[in-house]
Amino acid sequence: MSKPHSEAGTAFIETQQLHTAMADTFLEHVCHLDIHTPPSTAWNTGIICTIIPRGDHQECVHSHGKLCC
Repeated sequence: MSKPHSEAGTAFIETQQLHTAMADTFLEHVCHLDIHTPPSTAWNTGIICTIIPRGDHQECVHSHGKLCC
């Protein structure tokens, strides 16, 4: 059974239904999923680096307020 997310500083960690990963077949995995739990709101993804043309580097620094990759 999935539980609500918990605070961890400025980010939050949302519990997953990892117990379903131990299923032997896909059908068993799907049967163990808790369908009454709302879907995950965070995917733990984000932008790591923005690729910009070499000449636009100074403009990027000024527009974002920090150095781009």
